[in-house]
Amino acid sequence: MSEQEAILISIILNMAVDGKCDLSHLSPNVAAFVEGTLEDYYQDPEDNELLYWYAHQSLENVSKRKLH
Repeated sequence: MSEQEAILISIILNMAVDGKCDLSHLSPNVAAFVEGTLEDYYQDPEDNELLYWYAHQSLENVSKRKLH
């Protein structure tokens, strides 16, 4: 998994776990991907904690201009 992919998965986890996203408005394929990601996360949250926090740590000292 590339760094960019890890950041995106981490963001998805943050939005889905903490934000309790409503997946009913997403396309079925996207919703299925997010649901599968959550299933993987909840199977072993301690093991997946590093991925959950990856975006926080990776984006901590990055200029907002560089993110776009």
